[in-house]
Amino acid sequence: MSNLNNDQRIRKGHKEVQALGMTASTILLFELQNMLENRRIEVKEVIKANESATAKEPYTSEMVTDNGKSFIKSKRTDFECCSDAVQFGLATNQSTLTVLETFLKTIKE
Repeated sequence: MSNLNNDQRIRKGHKEVQALGMTASTILLFELQNMLENRRIEVKEVIKANESATAKEPYTSEMVTDNGKSFIKSKRTDFECCSDAVQFGLATNQSTLTVLETFLKTIKE
């Protein structure tokens, strides 16, 4: 079986739950809404903590050597990431919050 992307996994999961009946779909919807709401609160707390972060030395620097070239790499020490996607620079805390709020809005309508 080939690997499924995220959208395909969601559709496949929905079809499998749908086959279990209306009660299973309803339970799943409530559980997803609960998880998303809790996660939204967590992300908001991280964003709030970052706004009020006051560190004497907000950056750390280190000398890094890559392919024979040396350079200084700095990173913020007082900045919290809400997920690995933020840590790796693929998203921001705010964009993560927006995605969660968009899904919650869709579920609640």
